[in-house]
Amino acid sequence: MKFSELAVIPFLLGLGSALTISDKSTNSSSALLHGLMYEDINRCGDGGLYGELLNNRAFQGENRTLDSYNGVDSAKLALVDEPLSDALPKSMKVSGSGFYNEGFFGISVKKGRKYTARFYAKGGSNFNVALKGVSSGDELVSAKAEKVSKSSRLFPSESNGFQLYTAVLVPTEDAPDVDNGLYISFDGGEATFNFVSLMPEHFKGRENGLRVDIAETLNDLSGKFLRFPGGNNLEGQTIERRWKWNETIGALIDRPGREGDWTYPNTDGIGLHEYFEWCEDMDLTPILGVYAGYSLGGEEVAEDDLQPYIDEVLNELEYCLGDYNTEYGKKRIANGRKEPFDVKYVEIGNEDFISKHYDYRFPAYKKAIKEKYPDLTIIATTEIGLEFPEDEVIWWDQHNYQNPEWMIDSFDMYDNYPRNNTKVFQGEYAQTHLGAGLGDEELETPNMLSSASEAVFMLGMERNSDQVLAMCYAPTLQNVDATQWTPDMIQFNTESIAKSTSYYAHKLLFSTAGDKILELQDAPFDPLYYVANLDTKNNRVHVKIANPTDKDAEFSAKVDVKGFENAKATAQSISSTNPNATNVLGQEEQATLQSQDVSYKNGELKLNVGPYYVGVVTLQQ
Repeated sequence: MKFSELAVIPFLLGLGSALTISDKSTNSSSALLHGLMYEDINRCGDGGLYGELLNNRAFQGENRTLDSYNGVDSAKLALVDEPLSDALPKSMKVSGSGFYNEGFFGISVKKGRKYTARFYAKGGSNFNVALKGVSSGDELVSAKAEKVSKSSRLFPSESNGFQLYTAVLVPTEDAPDVDNGLYISFDGGEATFNFVSLMPEHFKGRENGLRVDIAETLNDLSGKFLRFPGGNNLEGQTIERRWKWNETIGALIDRPGREGDWTYPNTDGIGLHEYFEWCEDMDLTPILGVYAGYSLGGEEVAEDDLQPYIDEVLNELEYCLGDYNTEYGKKRIANGRKEPFDVKYVEIGNEDFISKHYDYRFPAYKKAIKEKYPDLTIIATTEIGLEFPEDEVIWWDQHNYQNPEWMIDSFDMYDNYPRNNTKVFQGEYAQTHLGAGLGDEELETPNMLSSASEAVFMLGMERNSDQVLAMCYAPTLQNVDATQWTPDMIQFNTESIAKSTSYYAHKLLFSTAGDKILELQDAPFDPLYYVANLDTKNNRVHVKIANPTDKDAEFSAKVDVKGFENAKATAQSISSTNPNATNVLGQEEQATLQSQDVSYKNGELKLNVGPYYVGVVTLQQ
């Protein structure tokens, strides 16, 4: 069912000139206002953003299998108890001449791209590595694998009798499709393998990093922070299955991985260290989530048993912030990072308003962290409707997955929040349901109605960004071949991506941040919603407008901001007459960012606003 009946939303054809944008009274705006939220959901880490191209590279997870592996020329494969390391107890014995791995959902092979294959082997000789079409049998590129004699931080050369081999593959032509596999052949009749890996070149040249096209798309959003590692995937379905920071660092063969919360195992190839590298590569401030004693299946650490879990968090912070004289700071330095990581914000748990979070768990974690790291900002998790703390120096993380009416009605939600030391962090939000009489039917992909209604909510938060200090949409990424949650901001598959209408709307609003929120005098809201900011660093005024209705309107205002009377005006927007306009992988985009004509003279601003519209006028001195 589609959302097409919008007469319930009132409209106005023209706003006239009553609105004045003034610098006579301003609020400060948070420097961290717009950011990204990440957790491994929808196969968006392994099989997506993480650069590894092979599925099941080290036989991890609760149910260890040989998924994605096949023998060639009648070779027999068996999972055996021959550990590569303490973390990786199972290996694959191959009896015959070789095997192949078909990747997560195939492998994209591109001309001139550098692919690095690695594997650990015991037995066998004369190893050859190739990329081939699985159905066609056509060889795309091949190379002899060489022994690695020198260990690195991520890749020890030997372990438990296994030898590391590597080969570099550079195809001379594109593969016709993604029906490709990594093939390894050898002499000797029998050999045992583990950590069979294929990595292309990564974002910013990292040795163990992010898929370039997805990372570039995220980087282009111009966000200011990254919230990680979740989300629900932080908590685990059980206490034992929680995300354990100390099992995500160091050599990749020393990371056992874990059974994630979204139906598949995680390699933890993107571990604590890699998250901070990601932040540095995109100039993002880290917001670090830590496990707080509650797991999704309902298990909760009893009060008398809580201290070891608190110590786990203190050790994690020492790893991030400690020097050579500390036990865990020394481990970070040994892992190649001399300087401390940039940790200023720590979120205790995720959606931990459930159960006894505020009875004993949150206070105990907060007390222990603040005693050792008094300058850290602590973030709690809450739900809308709970009484706002009177004057506690924390952030409250609120999550909202709603319909368009809620998003629009909540434009002024934060207008009357107490202005005190407790700040708001909108750590997850999205329009997920159709609304307007359509019940709880879920939205599969962002469309122009959802993007415009989300923008209304975002503008309401921005105009209160002295109190709402940060916001991030969720989930960010969706592998269309393995989806558990919709809608999502960015779709992708093995070789391509699609930027949703919400992606473009967020990119526009993110990239036009300011440090001062300007006063709006005589501002008539509904059907148009707007906010104006002043970017003092770049000498710009931004006027942001959202129209969540099916009517054209005219926006006009007097800009009474010193020095901007005759500034140069430009405008950019995304809109559509179709509320269901959406951008779907493999199809032509139905809506994207476009430059727009704008009239600005002697401080008088006029702009035509189309239906289902998100736009920004920029005045440049």
